[in-house]
Amino acid sequence: MKIAIVSPMLLPVPDIKGGAVEMLITYLIEENEKNKYYDIDLYTVYDDKLKEYKYENTKIMMKKIPYIKKILQKVMNKFFNILKINKVVNFSWIKMENEIKKHNYDKIIIENNMFLYRKIYEKKLYNNAKLIYHMHNDINNIDKTEENYKLIEKTAEKIIVISNFIKNRLNSIQRTDKIEVLYNCIDKDLYNNDNINECIESKKIKEYKIKDDVSIGYIGRISKEKGLLELVKAFRNIELPNVSLYVIGSQWYDKIKKDKYYNKILEEIKHIKNNIYFIGNVSKKNMPQIYKVLDIIVIPTICEEAFGMVALEASLMGKAIIATNSGGMVEIINNNTTGIIVEKDKDIVDNLSNAIKFLTLNKDIRKDFGINAKKEVEKKEEFDKEKYLTNFAKIVGG
Repeated sequence: MKIAIVSPMLLPVPDIKGGAVEMLITYLIEENEKNKYYDIDLYTVYDDKLKEYKYENTKIMMKKIPYIKKILQKVMNKFFNILKINKVVNFSWIKMENEIKKHNYDKIIIENNMFLYRKIYEKKLYNNAKLIYHMHNDINNIDKTEENYKLIEKTAEKIIVISNFIKNRLNSIQRTDKIEVLYNCIDKDLYNNDNINECIESKKIKEYKIKDDVSIGYIGRISKEKGLLELVKAFRNIELPNVSLYVIGSQWYDKIKKDKYYNKILEEIKHIKNNIYFIGNVSKKNMPQIYKVLDIIVIPTICEEAFGMVALEASLMGKAIIATNSGGMVEIINNNTTGIIVEKDKDIVDNLSNAIKFLTLNKDIRKDFGINAKKEVEKKEEFDKEKYLTNFAKIVGG
């Protein structure tokens, strides 16, 4: 079967610059090399490094755009965002439109970009191909609007979602039998303790941990919806000695920048006696070592998470987790068995504080939660990278 996979056209695929969706697409094409299901044309943004990647069953489709257009695109999209105009300019995609129209695909899978789906449909770029939309986020009123979803529901052969939470969310807007759940997956070999080597960032944490009894980790983007400020406030309230908080991540696949939100966090830190360390971004291959040197992982999200990759990774590493009752998170964590689920209501700071204090003071329970979490993830085939393509094919066909 000849298919096209249209990436979100934000970051390159394969995932040389990170990105959760980009990582999952990479898993698909890598597994397709081992056991050919599809002949794939992969549409992605241009990057010189992608020229180094050669596949037998996947052709990387990309076109270079001038630097000045990259700047113009960034300025225009920022302008639209400020004025809350529901529009995105993507010059990379404009150059690819004629390319996709040349081909007669059996199916076209559009990954997590409703604007691109609408363009492909309205400009009739799909010829006779069946359209499939793969949704990785909740409705967000940017590109993932209710209006765009209703168009997709009418015109797509299938809608793939990454959790039952998203399935229920979409069905509350427009009920359909087209929605299928395909859970995000994890590379279980990468998170195998026998294969883990030390990295620079984990060595830093070890150096900081000399006087620590317990190390708490926040892993994710530094942004309001991810709840880091609430976690810092909760950490301030626990008032326990020799406990440290490690922040792994930045604003957006980049170095940490002092924006308005980050400055609020810095202001809060001034009042904290315990240590908080900002580690910055860590590459995917080094994340297992980061989990290995941390004791508790806290996921304080205040928005609705579509899934919860951090929870999945931490579980496989046998770590106790504290997380809010956010969206698809509860499909990974079993409350009081593999972790603690707290309400993300107006009392979120107190809820997080109480949970952190409890797990900090109860080492045996932390250990039991970690053991249970690892067992749960290991026995579920739907989370296994090796099964991801097979499960994808059950939905897409071929």
